[in-house]
Parts: sequence; C-alpha cells; structure tokens
Amino acid sequence: MKLKPLALSVLLLGAPAFAQSNLIGVYDANGDGVLSREEFTAAQKDAFASMDADGDGAVTQAELAALAASHGRKADGSRVMSRDADGDGAVTEAEFLQGAQGFQRSDRNNDGVLGARELQRVSAAMARIQG
Repeated sequence: MKLKPLALSVLLLGAPAFAQSNLIGVYDANGDGVLSREEFTAAQKDAFASMDADGDGAVTQAELAALAASHGRKADGSRVMSRDADGDGAVTEAEFLQGAQGFQRSDRNNDGVLGARELQRVSAAMARIQG
C-alpha cells in the first residue's frame, strides 16, 4: 500500500486533522476505522520511502532538504538525522523505524489500535520531523 502524494505531503508537512483521516483512509486495510500496529508500521515505511528520493535505502540530509524545498519549506532534517544510530550520515529504514515514536507510545489508551485522536497526535509529530 502506498501513500498518495497529497496524503504524504500532508502527513509530513502539517494539517494534522486531515492527515489522521487520510492515514485511516489509506492504511486501514481491514476497514475498522483505526490503525493496528501493522497498519501503522506500513505508514511509517511509506513515510521513509518518500524521503528516500534516490531509493538507495537510506535518507540523507540532502534528500531531506530537497523534500522540504519541493514543498516550499525550510527544514534542517535534524529530527530524522538524529536517528542515524551508526553515525554514517544516512538514516536507514531500520534506524528510522527504531527511532520513530513507537506504536505503544502513540496508543495512549492502550487499546492496541490507534484511533482518530491518537493519529492526530502522530501526524503532528511526523510533521515536526520535517520542520
């Protein structure tokens, strides 16, 4: 499942209320109106893929700057780059997922799924990653 370009730009760059509804619309594979851990991970993987412009499996500062510029924003990418666990100047998908706000932390009511209010917080956090 791939996140549509409009949904992805909203997810990464702001508009949390719209983003959370789009996350459910795009990633809610079973149609239950919430995101399971697996559905949430799929969204995170697609967010990573959208930042990996050259498709080499790693995100660099240059890719983050180009993504921000393509959306008319200035971003330093420090939040994403802070996930560079091995210090090689690139963040792999594994490093991104490891350092991402985890599903458990996002599941504020501990019901095992992310509902609309929880996803609003997640989408706001993901928007801050880019800015």
